[in-house]
Amino acid sequence: MAVLPLAIEAGFEGEVEEGTAALEGEMDELMEEGLLYRNGNFTEMNFTPRPVKDANGLSTFDTLEAATPLGGKAQVIDTSGLVNLKAVKIDPGHYGIVPRDPSRMGEWMSSRGTTFVHELTRELMGARTDQVNRPR
Repeated sequence: MAVLPLAIEAGFEGEVEEGTAALEGEMDELMEEGLLYRNGNFTEMNFTPRPVKDANGLSTFDTLEAATPLGGKAQVIDTSGLVNLKAVKIDPGHYGIVPRDPSRMGEWMSSRGTTFVHELTRELMGARTDQVNRPR
C-alpha cells in the first residue's frame, strides 16, 4: 500500500491503495448512459468517497434493490451527466464512481468531512436526478 501524494497535500494522513482496478482502467466496462443508485441522503458527505474504504470509487448500483435495504432511500444518478467522473463496473450490478483522471482520487477522498466541497462532489451532485424510497 502506498500513500498518494495528492492525499498528503490535501491533509489526509492515512493510506490509500494505488493500482486499484477502477482507478487504473483495468475494468473497461463503463456506464456512460444510464441510472445508478447511491444509498443514503443527498448530502455532500454521501457524494464524496471515504479515504481507503472507497479507493475503488464511490459505490453505486444499477438497481434500487441492490443499493438500499427495505425502507431505505437512494439517490438516483444519471451517468450521462458525468464529465470529469466515470462509472466503472466493479462487480455485476455494482459500479464505482471515479475521476477520469485517476491522480485526482486522493484529493477527492481527502476532502470528505472538511468544509471544502470538492468540484468532483459538486459534479456528482449535479448528476443526481431524484431520490427514491424502497418500500418496506
